[in-house]
Amino acid sequence: MAKKTFLIAEGDSWFALPDVFFFYPCDIINQLESFGYEIESVAGRGQRLQDMVKHTGPIKNKIKKNKKPKAILFSGGGNDVLGRLPQMLNEGGYGKPVINIHKAKQVVTCIEEQYEQWLCSVTKICKKHHRTKIPILIHGYGYVVPNNQQTFYPWVWLYPHFRRKKQMNLQANTTALAVLMDLFNKMLSNLPKKGKLNHVKYIDVRDCLSNSLVCRDNPEENYTETNLCNAEFQMDWNDEIHPTSDGFLKIAKKFRKEIERLP
Repeated sequence: MAKKTFLIAEGDSWFALPDVFFFYPCDIINQLESFGYEIESVAGRGQRLQDMVKHTGPIKNKIKKNKKPKAILFSGGGNDVLGRLPQMLNEGGYGKPVINIHKAKQVVTCIEEQYEQWLCSVTKICKKHHRTKIPILIHGYGYVVPNNQQTFYPWVWLYPHFRRKKQMNLQANTTALAVLMDLFNKMLSNLPKKGKLNHVKYIDVRDCLSNSLVCRDNPEENYTETNLCNAEFQMDWNDEIHPTSDGFLKIAKKFRKEIERLP
């Protein structure tokens, strides 16, 4: 029997949704385990990057007590960037863009500093216990849609912020969040270019998840608050910030491709 590839994971809900497959989507870690990988994970729902930076004990223990992993998988920053959405949104009705791009860049720069801290801390732990740098795979996030339609979850995360700011044009809000996600992904893609982080691999998942509001049944119409059609984005998004199982599967396949490229 072939030996399973061993991985260690840390992160947020994209790695750690409850294992109730008929209620919650099958997340990235579950998908990778179905491919045959052996994974030790310390990921948890709602985890923020700033908290994972402060509390590296759980992943340190996993690295210390287990055999050398082929790679470390990391999912972080989504809760941090979207959690600061209120400070980035402009008040509606004054002819300003939906998002204050200057404030958005400040937020992303702050997250970049925290990302570097986490990556450097974990790299140091790996060098201490396994005498070498271990590849770290990080991923960005897709283009989210701030709609107010609940699915399996009893809450929405993004839409209330837009409503409070009187930003009620769904297409404009969706486009603004795509700009924000592009800023975030660009920052992540630049991290491996820094010499001390050349063992970090960035995975771009934006092409895995649609944010199109076009109705599948009638391409001449768009999804709106009053026209709750079956829109294209609903095929990939289970709610505002979590993909469907099929969406997660497409992302997991990108992870598998990168894992299999590693020596």
